[in-house]
Amino acid sequence: MGRLTARTHSSTWTDFRPIGHPLINPARTQSNIQFQNFSWWINSFEIPGHEEFGKWCLGADYANHAYAGAGNRVGGMIGGEVHIVKNKLSFQFDALIGDNDLSVAVIGGVYTFADRWQLSLGAQVPVAGSGNTQGIVIEFT
Repeated sequence: MGRLTARTHSSTWTDFRPIGHPLINPARTQSNIQFQNFSWWINSFEIPGHEEFGKWCLGADYANHAYAGAGNRVGGMIGGEVHIVKNKLSFQFDALIGDNDLSVAVIGGVYTFADRWQLSLGAQVPVAGSGNTQGIVIEFT
């Protein structure tokens, strides 16, 4: 009987940023300027020898009120990618779990062409309890 193992990647798919995205938000008056911060830690997992299950990511994030609005400061992150046609077409999803302005899930796909360009299309859905709205995601990278 085979055994199930999980492997983590410590280079390409691990991203730890103790500072993340520090920003200053634009404001009309100096008294309204606030420091913005979004930081995260994420790690990916896969089952060696079973590419059909794809890659899965789990992590945690921190966002201050200036960046994420009212709601939680610390939340969870989950995501994944499953190849439909290897290196060409993939199903992808990700979610920021919480009840702030960042708390949404995106479900969609990515098409890779010319081995370096990607077109991603997806549906953005609010995480339960967040009060966020639905949307469409279009990304060209």
